[in-house]
Formats: sequence, structure tokens, C-alpha cells
Amino acid sequence: MTDIKKKKILIVDDNERDQFLISDIFSDQGIHQPLITALSGEEAVKMISADEIGVVILDTQLPGMDGFETCQKIKRQYQNKVKVVVITGSIDAVDAVKAREMGADEYCVKTADMSEIVRVVKKMLS
Repeated sequence: MTDIKKKKILIVDDNERDQFLISDIFSDQGIHQPLITALSGEEAVKMISADEIGVVILDTQLPGMDGFETCQKIKRQYQNKVKVVVITGSIDAVDAVKAREMGADEYCVKTADMSEIVRVVKKMLS
């Protein structure tokens, strides 16, 4: 099994500002794995099959295939080889349950400082 620390992190969010913010915060917090981005679930699935992805940060609200369906597709195909962190701006508990049902390894609510996402990713990489 390849070490997750040597793999890339894929940020999937249709909001490029949020992609940049997450990337910037990861760098500031000492997460230095190569980061790549995708704007849709379909794009993310293609990128995972073509690249060495260890962790996917996956927004729920995406055009086309939403984050839940994307998560399910990734986990069916890659199981534990790829860790999926589902993120959302919503505090709806139903979303957390749905994310787990789709196979997400973690579920986080987006906050201004993205601290929960940083904590979860650092834990996955340790």
C-alpha cells in the first residue's frame, strides 16, 4: 500500500475562491502535499483515476453529479485507497448522515477559518 503522505490532495468545489482559501490555509497550517482542484464531481472522478490521489476534499453542492453521489462513486471504485472528506456550508444533520451512508471517511462544515477541515486532513496524514 502506498503511503498516503506521498499522494496528492484533490479539492473538489465549484467555488474557486473556496478552493484557493482551502489551499492557502493548508499551506499556512503545514500541509504541504501537492494540491490539485476540480470544479465538478465528474471531473474529480476522472482525475482520481489518472493521478495519485490520497485525500479528496469534496463539497456537497456541485453542478451535475453532487458531492454525495461523487463520494459514493469514489468509495465504490477505490474503497480505502482514497480518503474522502465531505464538506458543506450547511449545518443540516441529515447531510452528515447521508455523507456517511455514501461512504465518506469524514464530514465537516465549512467555517471561515476551515479549522475542522485542517484538523481532519492532518489526522488522516499522520
